[in-house]
Amino acid sequence: MVGFSFPEVAADARDWWLVITSDDADVCDVDPGYPVAVTLTARLRDMTAIWRGDLGWSDALRSGAVQVHGPEALRRALPGWFTLSAFAGVPRPV
Repeated sequence: MVGFSFPEVAADARDWWLVITSDDADVCDVDPGYPVAVTLTARLRDMTAIWRGDLGWSDALRSGAVQVHGPEALRRALPGWFTLSAFAGVPRPV
């Protein structure tokens, strides 16, 4: 399970969990009670930028915009668990 924390968000919506199994993933806004393997802390804006394809994982990690805590193998694997938005490649108006 991956735990997400968005420090700038109101306390009642700050923490989220992603439960990943071999054939499914479930996003939870209430702690489902499983052990957290990796914890990710970032501004919601930065996570949205990653999802949209506007900010790369390596840049986000290097700059400190995203902080990941957990075993090294899982920290390294984490970016591969997320796909970009289907609209990530769509040009945006200037």
